Amino acid sequence: MAHRKRRNFRHVMEEDSGALLRSDLPREWVIHEYAPDYGIDGTVEIFEPVGDDGESFETLGEHIFFQLKSINKSNVVSRVAVERSNPLLARTAPNGPRDAARRDSVRFDVLTYDMEVDEFLTVEAMGASVAVVLFLVPLDRGEVYAVSLTDYIDRVLDFEDPDWRGKSTKRMYVPLVNRVPTPPAMTLLRQYGKRAKLMHLFNMAVYQSNALEWFTGGEDEFTALTGRFVDRLLALDVWNENSWSILQRYHDTLLGYRELLAGDESPADSLGAGRDTDIRFTWRGLAALGVTYEDLVREWGLPTFNGIMNLSLPDFGPEYGAMIEHTPAPEG
Repeated sequence: MAHRKRRNFRHVMEEDSGALLRSDLPREWVIHEYAPDYGIDGTVEIFEPVGDDGESFETLGEHIFFQLKSINKSNVVSRVAVERSNPLLARTAPNGPRDAARRDSVRFDVLTYDMEVDEFLTVEAMGASVAVVLFLVPLDRGEVYAVSLTDYIDRVLDFEDPDWRGKSTKRMYVPLVNRVPTPPAMTLLRQYGKRAKLMHLFNMAVYQSNALEWFTGGEDEFTALTGRFVDRLLALDVWNENSWSILQRYHDTLLGYRELLAGDESPADSLGAGRDTDIRFTWRGLAALGVTYEDLVREWGLPTFNGIMNLSLPDFGPEYGAMIEHTPAPEG
């Protein structure tokens, strides 16, 4: 029987979840929706306030690709994650093989969501230099949760189920600590937005380190080259990322080198008087930042031991630290 056009409940859910996402993200951030979309629903463009009036906002040139999924009823379960190394290495604790009884583990609550494998494959094809984030909205809770699909593939799926690509769906686990707009979740989102800029830093640092390592010119030329490298690194728009403390330490070191090379000798003692060996050592550390990022930071916020513990939840407040529980590691 013919009838007038109807609006189904899925459309209502999509609109409700979109409204919740907009209300929970900072008001100055802009959501750009794709229409039509083929696995990516859009991007979030990150802005920050400028001036003191709170009425002007400047784009940071940072974008987060996202998929927005809503579920009518949430399913919360408890997940236990055992200490281990980077999954690319082995099923061991960070310092090598240890008896299972000596390995730490944590319990925390997660939301479950069954994601189509086709969507994971689309995200995987984009590579890891940008982050694709799942915004999961359980409408019965009226909340938004975030997790990086890009990193979930490398750190969870490939480790727990290497045959996942041959399946139609995979169950995801989204930690409740990743609720937008709480501090842990906003730390993750800002870190995801910085990813392309950080990749630029890592590539530049490796190139510069190699150039300094194999430099065979005179001392004045070496000093001039170091000065150009310092200026180029400090010009990158990555140093306002406050959640990764090692980045701030290298920023301070580079500022110290800039003063030293400009003729101000006050930081000379702490910087080794600008000797070639000290400079090369610093750049070796800068070149290793990409390794540290790959090993630790990319796992932040994932439903894994490292993803929860390296996020340093107690630093955000006792209420977040209370959301995790240390437990004896399971046998085997």
